[in-house]
Amino acid sequence: MKQAQIGRIVGRLAALAMIAGVARQGWGSDVAGAPLQAVVGTAVRRGETPPLRTLNQSQPVPLTSAGATLVEIPRRSIPHTTTSLRALSVADPVVQSSHPKLSMPSPLTSFDGLYNVDGVAPPDSNGDVGPNHYVEMVNMHFCVYDKVTGTNLITPMKLSQLFAAGGFGAPAGTIDNGDPIVLYDHLADRWFISQFIVNVNPCHEVIAISKTGDPTGAWWLYDFTMPNTKMNDYPHFGVWPDGYYMTDNQFSGNNWAGAGVFVFNRVKMLAGDPTADYQYFDLYGVDQNYGGMLPADLDGPAPPAGTPNYF
Repeated sequence: MKQAQIGRIVGRLAALAMIAGVARQGWGSDVAGAPLQAVVGTAVRRGETPPLRTLNQSQPVPLTSAGATLVEIPRRSIPHTTTSLRALSVADPVVQSSHPKLSMPSPLTSFDGLYNVDGVAPPDSNGDVGPNHYVEMVNMHFCVYDKVTGTNLITPMKLSQLFAAGGFGAPAGTIDNGDPIVLYDHLADRWFISQFIVNVNPCHEVIAISKTGDPTGAWWLYDFTMPNTKMNDYPHFGVWPDGYYMTDNQFSGNNWAGAGVFVFNRVKMLAGDPTADYQYFDLYGVDQNYGGMLPADLDGPAPPAGTPNYF
């Protein structure tokens, strides 16, 4: 019985990942018996930038922040379930019984990236690597580097500056709240950068998609309003063939409000379609203890068609 219960929960989470296929029909009943409804949202605005290399000529990355004051972001508590595999006397299927073989190759090069330009703790450093570039974001600033030489190809800039270059005003073109994510979509040879905007109500998630594989070129810009009044804390994304998947930790004020799962329309966003949308499920009614979830992020060959993204 206990193993079957775990199997049903894991199976439900895997099935929830197939949001794109079930959202228009809704979902039956969740674990607690209440309907689990999909919410569809469309970008409130789409824009595009000129090539970054024409906006922001490469300058040395500053090494210090004179007079900067450290700003510490308060931690918010996530509840933890008292039910565990150990409590259920079930073996943890991912515990390793032997030391893995050390097969990681030596680094091709090493260079200094961004420091904490904004003076915010934690700095939330994030980045990804492509065939020719490394793109990094630390809090509100991002930078593009030549992967071989380590040279910065643009001067570090805020993500709001990128949106302002595309004609956006408030909030996307004027506010930076951080929690950044940088991904390289190797299936399409595109770059993905995102941050949340949480000092507005409702909150926003803004996403930039490079128009080519060159992150110093032009970008498509999207501003999405979140589907409710909950704060979309700790947003994390994964690249998958049928969408850009996102999880977040939701809060109402400082009170825990459950996990949210999203899929953004990857095909439309890559094409610069202004009708790009997302589909969302609120998992608070499924299990209030779900939190800190992460979507699978593909690195390597595409899986067989129809393979769901797993959380």
